[in-house]
Amino acid sequence: MIAYPELLTGPAEDAGITVPENPREYNGDTYPHWDVFCKVQLGAPMPSWTAQWENAQVIGQIPEDKIRLVTYKQLEKLGLQVGYPMP
Repeated sequence: MIAYPELLTGPAEDAGITVPENPREYNGDTYPHWDVFCKVQLGAPMPSWTAQWENAQVIGQIPEDKIRLVTYKQLEKLGLQVGYPMP
């Protein structure tokens, strides 16, 4: 689990997601990909140590005009990895 948005800046930037100067205080309309990434990743259980990097890639590929319309189920179908690993 990642609890602080500052820990997501590297994966986000690597995926081409624009990161606000202050990762904790930003306008979600100005940084929509960052907003979605933080909302699905922060506090969520991670099935692997690299899930945040892979999830950033999933979110980063969504077009600007679709990022505010995508559902959680759609993110999962695109490859979002959140949850506990299956035994």
